[in-house]
Amino acid sequence: MRRLDGHRKHAAVIAFATAFCFSCATETYHGQHRAANEVAKLITTSAQDVSGYSTDIVSIDGNAVSGSSFKLLPGRHSVEAEGTNTPRGNTGAVVGAALFSPAAAIGVAIATKGDDAHSGRLMACFIARPDRTYEVRTFGEGGLWKIEVVDQETTYDVKSPCKAHR
Repeated sequence: MRRLDGHRKHAAVIAFATAFCFSCATETYHGQHRAANEVAKLITTSAQDVSGYSTDIVSIDGNAVSGSSFKLLPGRHSVEAEGTNTPRGNTGAVVGAALFSPAAAIGVAIATKGDDAHSGRLMACFIARPDRTYEVRTFGEGGLWKIEVVDQETTYDVKSPCKAHR
């Protein structure tokens, strides 16, 4: 049997974990069981860990949830998630910044610790289509936390404005 290099091994683990999560998705709707092609899946995977960000889904349609894979009925949904930034190799950034100025080194060190490491709750709304898988991702950009809901078939961010409940 041929050994996998580090990159291929990581990809194989992600593929297996994703397939495993699909088979054990939690239903978030009430009512009769539906066939796989009649529901949508909402996931978050460890694949984001490579980028240094991780995402936890904490509620769907205002209901608290726990897990990383969920089955949804087609239609409009809201999702709340919390993001965590787990930087890799920041000591090099601090040392590199110190070469330019001690103040820059302190700024880099502060930016990688504290409240910037956690997003708090972020909300996104989207319309789920049957037999589709959507991945919730959180990430930092320009000093702000952002959330996206990515259709795994098209790779587009499909979030839409959330409508206020009356």
